[in-house]
Amino acid sequence: MGLQLAGRDHGSGLKQTFWLKEGNQHHALYLASVPTKTFPQYIEQVSAWLHPDEKAYYDGLGSSIRKTSYLHGRIAAKMALGREESLPCPSKISIMPGVMGDPVVQEGLLSNQQISIAHTRSLACALTFPPICQMGIDLEDLEPDRSKAMERQASAQECLMIRSLKPTIPYPWHVLWTAKEALAKTLRTGLRCPMNLFEVHSLKPDPAGMVLGTYRHLTPFAFCSWVMAEQVVTMTYPRQCHLCWSTEAPISES
Repeated sequence: MGLQLAGRDHGSGLKQTFWLKEGNQHHALYLASVPTKTFPQYIEQVSAWLHPDEKAYYDGLGSSIRKTSYLHGRIAAKMALGREESLPCPSKISIMPGVMGDPVVQEGLLSNQQISIAHTRSLACALTFPPICQMGIDLEDLEPDRSKAMERQASAQECLMIRSLKPTIPYPWHVLWTAKEALAKTLRTGLRCPMNLFEVHSLKPDPAGMVLGTYRHLTPFAFCSWVMAEQVVTMTYPRQCHLCWSTEAPISES
């Protein structure tokens, strides 16, 4: 997977724009990522980035690791919500957990935007998309020792599929796991359902350097995976749609 999405590097994070094509309409998607190595920079700006409700939640987190992931997830989310412009006042936007724990934008002019957040120990990212779509995103650090744990969660059919793959699809276990996590976020259930519900049916390489895949049971959805920095990122989206990786707005933008 050699695809590296073009984007605007802000030194402490990356913002990217691409499109989801549905028939003759194009819906803008915004992806932002923030490396956790920037935590010392942002720790001094907590009140500028977090809504008072978010700040209260953040202050109640006892673990520094949880604080780091929470803060960077919220910063990535607000960078994505800010799109190509700087967000005027991030602390006025509240992103709080929904009933199932999924992030919900509750205040401000952007409250109609949907959002999915993912983070590892080294990177946080967030995807914003219009309410007409159902989407989710997940990522995993490229740690080889994680592959065995991921393999143990795979079905017998998934194991056979991956062992028969050509080497043109690297990190297959990372792709498989993040595909399940991204689908769980799309459904807003998390991994509370039986794991076989999220089973992956197929994987195939894409000429652009991505991996494209489908699900065995939840056939209305598909996913794509790519490498971003030192992570595998997977995005689940409606199978009837087509992803356009151009950063330029298509003529038929809705």
